[in-house]
Amino acid sequence: MMRRVSLVSAAALTLSAAVAFAGTKYQGNIVPTSSSPPTLSNSSQFQIKGTGAALVKVKKLTDTAGPVTTTGTGPDTNYIAVLHGSAAGVAFQMSIVVSAKKGNGVVKPNFGPLVSLAGTGASVAITGFDVYAPVPNVGTNVADCVAVLTGAIPGVTLDPAPNPCATGALVGVGGLSAGS
Repeated sequence: MMRRVSLVSAAALTLSAAVAFAGTKYQGNIVPTSSSPPTLSNSSQFQIKGTGAALVKVKKLTDTAGPVTTTGTGPDTNYIAVLHGSAAGVAFQMSIVVSAKKGNGVVKPNFGPLVSLAGTGASVAITGFDVYAPVPNVGTNVADCVAVLTGAIPGVTLDPAPNPCATGALVGVGGLSAGS
């Protein structure tokens, strides 16, 4: 009887861990790193659910010419959002292309492949979130970033490898804006 109770208890804990993981979310604001262009509004935000569904909203993105409207589809013409974290003990960065129109951009990336690497019920630690200006078209920066964006796990680089998609100016970080 004791063995059956232990087996039932273990099964219940396993199922509850899987359900808890699927119902979790991590969210925060993206705040500007400077008041000088390029910059964005501190009402920019990100959200990641335990299922891998995500949402990144960049608001009031400006450069020296005013509100940004990106053109093209490459990392050299669009802003790049980078999620930092670790899964199954492996540190990673995941890069996402963010297009903007009249200074605002919304992207709904799927972190499902990344979440599945950790395994159901496992923890994925989120350690940071940054937004970078377009990748400078210098040397192999753009080609290297495209290779990351289209790799085996799209957008993922494993630390300590450098992230070629995070070579533009740092525009915003996940965090707080003092005094607001």
